Amino acid sequence: MRQEPKAAKLKFGKETKTKKSHPDLQLVDQAYIDKKQAYSNFDQINGLHPWQVKVPEGYIAYQARVVHEAKVAYFNFELAQEMGLISKDHKNEITPDLEKKLIETFSLQIINEYDIENNKTFPQKDIKPNLYMATRYLQLQHPNKQGKTSGDGRSIWNGYVESKSGTWDVSSRGTGVTALSPGTIEAGKNLETGNESYGYGCGLCEIDELYATAIMSEIFHKEGIPTERTLLVLETGEGVGIGVRASKNLVRPAHLFAFLKQSNHDALKRATDYFLERQEANNVLQLPAGKKSSYKKLLKHITKQYAEFAAKLESEYIFAWFDWDGDNMLMDIGILDYGSIRQFGIRHDEYRYDDVTRYSTNLNEQKDKTRLIVQNFCQMVDFLCTEKKTNIKSFENAKELRDFDKYFNEEMLRLFSKKLGLSDEAFKAFDRHHKKIVQSLFEKFQEIEKAKYDQKAQSVDDGVNRAPLFNARKLLQMLPELYESELFDSDKVYYDILAEHCKSTKTRNKYSLCLVEIFELYSKLRNKTKLSKKQNEKLKDKVLRENHPERITGNSITYIVNEILDKRSKSLKGSALQRFIDMFVYNQIKKTKPDIEPPNYSRVPSSDLKEAFAIVKEHNEDI
Repeated sequence: MRQEPKAAKLKFGKETKTKKSHPDLQLVDQAYIDKKQAYSNFDQINGLHPWQVKVPEGYIAYQARVVHEAKVAYFNFELAQEMGLISKDHKNEITPDLEKKLIETFSLQIINEYDIENNKTFPQKDIKPNLYMATRYLQLQHPNKQGKTSGDGRSIWNGYVESKSGTWDVSSRGTGVTALSPGTIEAGKNLETGNESYGYGCGLCEIDELYATAIMSEIFHKEGIPTERTLLVLETGEGVGIGVRASKNLVRPAHLFAFLKQSNHDALKRATDYFLERQEANNVLQLPAGKKSSYKKLLKHITKQYAEFAAKLESEYIFAWFDWDGDNMLMDIGILDYGSIRQFGIRHDEYRYDDVTRYSTNLNEQKDKTRLIVQNFCQMVDFLCTEKKTNIKSFENAKELRDFDKYFNEEMLRLFSKKLGLSDEAFKAFDRHHKKIVQSLFEKFQEIEKAKYDQKAQSVDDGVNRAPLFNARKLLQMLPELYESELFDSDKVYYDILAEHCKSTKTRNKYSLCLVEIFELYSKLRNKTKLSKKQNEKLKDKVLRENHPERITGNSITYIVNEILDKRSKSLKGSALQRFIDMFVYNQIKKTKPDIEPPNYSRVPSSDLKEAFAIVKEHNEDI
């Protein structure tokens, strides 16, 4: 039987800091003192975490050692300032002292079971004093569906940070293979870090994946899509690195569902109570008195948040591989693990990711999978309140699932109205008749949006897909201008739109009536919402922003990262790479938020940025 490293004795409590006068410090160069203290907030991140005390059965503890050969590949200065790790006036430059602190804090590799049984030794000075946790959670990749063998397979939690902005969790991936890796379970033995004989058993991360995650997650965050964020990317070897993620709560539904599936009421209660305490401390939830009331409020909160989140992703054509285990998302709603995340340029809703042993879900199934996660929460809260576990099927008609459907449909309609250029205020002010027109227009729009070429699914680089027929965003962009033109309701307009996409007469005839109905409904809506000339111009500007085509897709981020890797030793050397990423993210955001302030850089690698923008434009209809 595999032995796990023993956990250290952990204590948590408020440290009392007394202010004392030290006149002798006046003899020391003040600049030297300031320099040494500038990065002292990173010292909070030392492996210790409240989860270790609250839920001791929820993790495996590992010693970790510093890998000094690492290099800083990317650092999120804005996030570090928000977390209180660096000062607000810190320049966006990696100083030697900052790099040293980042490597000491985050350039870690665990001393795993393979290392121990093979008597590997490491310099004592490189071994961190505290133990780091690989958390246990439910994962579909594992044969055991109760979370007894699964969890962080190549990650550790570095710890947490307390600051004025709240409490933040910090974890790293690429820090070595753990006993919870799917590869370890498949092999039936402990694996050496770097071993490539078993899928998901190497324990390392490829550097291109980490760059892609850093760029995509920051764009999503600034677009208002809940997500983990990348604090740091370290390069630790040839083509591999460590990615450090941060969020105000990194607990996944899968962390709690493991105890639910194991019928472990005591552990589930402690884990849920810990989550609620953190949410209340971070002012995310205001909890009522009494545990049962708090659990029920959590369920109500989750139902609405998850429904609106699923609607947002579907509306934006963002594929995230959700399933009933609640592994690939944050408990506090948000995207987690960008390995299979895709933003599509148009609605590629039949794309499936090839995960070696199986294919993923697709965009069409995302809502139902999120709904199933909420159903598991219904079972979980009932178990917490009654201490009796009821079969999951008993919750198929739960009130929360009906609420989920209502919230999802309302949010989809609200987001569609935004794409039409209508404000939230205008949408709320609509009477029943207006909303009925918007609903009918949305249903007809979806017929165009979901239309496919008459062909079977085709193989793509990392899965299968059946391509959409229309670029529906382009149609929405055209409507305001066409509405003002003499050609608005003419056969020529219909023919031109159809001819661009439909090669056969049969296909054109199939969708011509649908287009006619879309134009009629749009005309009705615009006639009902009388706009002044100034309001009309604002509407057109908003429609162009909401439906802008130059969005980064899965394919374009792959090509851009390849360019980054190719030019890191040339034009994107050192701080130029940092400036490139920050400016690229800014360019993506300004499409929808033109008033956003650009990063304050005097020198920007403009030719490389232009090349990246061209890649985005070229692949803006891709998967």
